[in-house]
Formats: sequence, C-alpha cells, structure tokens
Amino acid sequence: MEEKVSKTAEELLVENELLTQQLTDIGEKLKNIGAILLDGKEQNVKLTYAVRLFAETHLTRDEKLAIASEFDRASSAEQVERIYKKYMEQIAPPGVEIDAEFLWSPGFSRNLEKYYFQYKGYNPFDIIENAANVIRTQFKLEDDLRLTDDPEKIKTLKEAWQEVRQASGVAIDEIISVTNEVLKK
Repeated sequence: MEEKVSKTAEELLVENELLTQQLTDIGEKLKNIGAILLDGKEQNVKLTYAVRLFAETHLTRDEKLAIASEFDRASSAEQVERIYKKYMEQIAPPGVEIDAEFLWSPGFSRNLEKYYFQYKGYNPFDIIENAANVIRTQFKLEDDLRLTDDPEKIKTLKEAWQEVRQASGVAIDEIISVTNEVLKK
C-alpha cells in the first residue's frame, strides 16, 4: 500500500523549523527552571544556617542584621557554612565548653551589662568585684597571721580577721544572689 504524502517538502521544512524552535524554547525553560531550583536550594541553605545560628545563640539586633547580610552575600553552601562556623567560634571558641544557655555574643553580653546598670540600677560585675575584694582581704589577713610571730600584731590581726570573716560571709551571699539573678534572665 502506498500512502499519499499530504504535505509538501516546503510544508515539512516549515513544520520542522517550528518544532525545532519549540524544542529550543523548552530547553531554555528547563534551564531557567533549573536555575530557579538551584537558587531556591542556595536560599534554603542560607536560611537554615541563619535560623540555626539565631536559635542557638543570643545576639543583638545589629549582629543579626550583619550576619543576615553576610549570608545574603555568600555564593555557595561552603561559604555559608564557613560564615556559620566563624560566628560560632567567636561566641564559643573551640575547646571551650559553654552551656547552650550562655552562648552570648560579645554585643549581647554588653547589652546585658547595660540592662543591669541602667534598668536595675546596679552593675552586678561591680558588686561581685567588691565582694571578691572583701574575701581577698580575709585571705590576706589569714596569710599575715600565719607569717607573724609578734603577739601584739597577732592580736590586732585576729580582731580584724573576725570582722572581715563576717563580712566575707555576707560577700559570698551577695555573689551567689547576683549570680542567681543574672542566670534567671
């Protein structure tokens, strides 16, 4: 059986060009879709590491904005991972064990100090330092007592030691109280 060809060579040539163009267009669209998917994957990696860093640490608003900007500029998953590691090492240096509740950036720590100083009316670090000085004085008096043989000096040192000993007990309580208040926040 012989089939009759209903299209001329010229019509077949036009149809071939049309189909070739459609195939080219489909190939371009697939490339564009591939680029969109790759971009989506990169954005997802950036978002994942940013959320992880923000969730695992305490950062200031400015630090979060700077980190987000740095993640945005990253052009590969490897760069994003390096940025994450850089910030984590600044907050928790390798080899230093820090409880997850205390992964504070330097800026967050400064803001915490300002909070206590401005809004609580005192600087807990000064209170701890003053209390530690009282305790140091007690130890100094004890050392002086051990090293002297002069009975008059021993009597004076014992009297001073009795007074400082009571103040040391109060100082220890102050350190514990301030530490507990800071840890509650």
